[in-house]
Amino acid sequence: IVAAWPPEDAAVVGRVDLAGYPYSTFLRGDTLAVFQYVYDNRYYGYGGGAETPVRDGYGTRVTLIDVSDRTAPTVLRDIDMEGWLANARLIEGDAYLVMNNWFDVPQSLYELAWNESLGLPDYDYDASEAEQAADRAQARRILRAKVEAAVATMDLDDILPYWYSGQDGAWDAGERVIDCTDLYHPDGVAQPGLLTVVHLDLDSPETTTPAGTGLYANG
Repeated sequence: IVAAWPPEDAAVVGRVDLAGYPYSTFLRGDTLAVFQYVYDNRYYGYGGGAETPVRDGYGTRVTLIDVSDRTAPTVLRDIDMEGWLANARLIEGDAYLVMNNWFDVPQSLYELAWNESLGLPDYDYDASEAEQAADRAQARRILRAKVEAAVATMDLDDILPYWYSGQDGAWDAGERVIDCTDLYHPDGVAQPGLLTVVHLDLDSPETTTPAGTGLYANG
């Protein structure tokens, strides 16, 4: 924290050590929210990075700090969320975070696309839009039952993003950011991912919980 006025007397008056890679902040009264990327390299088999409970070793951390005494800022808690922050807005005390996540799709589903024995149509980049739509419809008829069978074996907790609350390096067990009832699947087909809008109440930094206000799935 810098006392910046007057400029000739500017000086650092307070400091907090952060484990992640900070890239943005929100200030609401005496509550400072610091957004960070966190990487836990233990997940990939070597040391370094920031310890985080997120399941794939990569996520977004919101560190909530009490700055009522600018010379002695105090970390209230950390909130780690699976996925990466695309953007955020602060409206009075309400912070809205747009998060991106990938589905952890089983390798067997990717292998289906390259299984020549299934008789999938070859994709023709020069075909007309109507011809490509017909090929996609044929592929869906071939793949739907196999995809549904594979998805039926998946646990929802392995698909939907989680958030975790921590303090002084101790973390809780985590909770889902959203549930299946919050899902919307658009008509367009893209890569299998999630776009989640998450709400945090910066007027209640010690008790706020990330609540998914909307989620869109492409795939």
